[in-house]
Amino acid sequence: MEEYLGVKEFAERVQKSEQSVYKRLRNKNDKIQQYVKLKDGKKVIAAAAIENLYYNDCIEYEEIKEEKPFQENEIIKILKEQIEQQQKEIEFKNKQLDDLTEQLKASSERETNYQTLLNQQQQLTAAEKQKVLLLEDNQKKCFFGIFKRKGKVKE
Repeated sequence: MEEYLGVKEFAERVQKSEQSVYKRLRNKNDKIQQYVKLKDGKKVIAAAAIENLYYNDCIEYEEIKEEKPFQENEIIKILKEQIEQQQKEIEFKNKQLDDLTEQLKASSERETNYQTLLNQQQQLTAAEKQKVLLLEDNQKKCFFGIFKRKGKVKE
């Protein structure tokens, strides 16, 4: 006697979704129709359909399943290499940031020194102008003082 399977069990054995099996069952022109019969008002599928319709799919699935760990290991290896490369890049960028921070700090100190020197220069210039004004004032007083003594200038 031939073995018949419910849709759920059939789908599990052929590693397909129940939906894909039902889709084939709805298609009246599908080869699966020759393996279907009604049992207690439910559709059942002959186990022979697995070998006749899905055998190649099952073999391919098993081959893919066997290759999968190898592929996963390769992917993991590649991802680890990418992570290492990115970590090196991050270290390099951090070093660049540290260098730029030091340069900025040195530049800021130079700017502060230049500002101090500029302030001192301005103070010296102001003091020199003050001296020049005092000297000019003293010269005027001396000049007028000479004429005063001689009586030529009246106050």
